[in-house]
Amino acid sequence: MTPYEKVFDSFKRRIEDKDLPTFEEDEQIEMLTGWLDTAIGYIELEQLQMVSDLSDRDNDSQVFVADLKNFEIEVIAMYMAAAWYEPKINSLEHTLLFVGASGEKWTDQDAHMKMMKAIRDDWKLEARKYFRNYGYKKNSYLENT
Repeated sequence: MTPYEKVFDSFKRRIEDKDLPTFEEDEQIEMLTGWLDTAIGYIELEQLQMVSDLSDRDNDSQVFVADLKNFEIEVIAMYMAAAWYEPKINSLEHTLLFVGASGEKWTDQDAHMKMMKAIRDDWKLEARKYFRNYGYKKNSYLENT
C-alpha cells in the first residue's frame, strides 16, 4: 500500500502555495485529493499505462492499494502540479482583472495568464517525458539486446 501522503509530499515540493497551510487539515486533504483525482484523470486521458492500477485506491483511508513505484509517485505529483494551476488560471479574481482594465494593465494580465498556462503545460510535458524515459529504461525488448 502507498499512502496518498507520499504523493502529496512530492507534489508539495514542486509548488509554493502560501494559502494551503492556512486551511484546516481536512480541507487541505480535500484539496489535495481533488488535485490527485485531476492528475489521475490527466494520466488516463493521455493513456499512460502505469505499472500499478491507480484506480485501485481508497479515498477514505487515503491509500493506493498497490505499492506505487517511485516514478509513478513522481509522475502523479507532476500532474498534480498541473492540476494545481487550473483554478488559478480559471479563477474569477483573475478574470475580473481583465474586465474594465486599461490596455496596459490588460496586456500585463494577458501575459500573466499565458505564463501560467505555459507553466501548467510544462508540468504535463515534464510528466510525459518522465513516464516515457522510464518506459525506455524498462523496455524488455531493449534489455535483452
